[in-house]
Amino acid sequence: MLDHRPNKIRIAFWTDSNAMVDKLAAELKKIGAQNIEGPLFESDGYYAVFFEDPSGNPLEICHRLEGSS
Repeated sequence: MLDHRPNKIRIAFWTDSNAMVDKLAAELKKIGAQNIEGPLFESDGYYAVFFEDPSGNPLEICHRLEGSS
């Protein structure tokens, strides 16, 4: 789509562990993802890496510890 404009809606992809968030964050750096933040704990038990795709759309890969709110 030639006239696509990124927006502020963030799409999250869930993983089953913090280790997977770390692994995928390392891969994001290797492939040149834009504006990478993290991995970091955002709130109680929520661990994520935030980034943008080549079009500037905000994305994240995250894991929430079981029992966290």
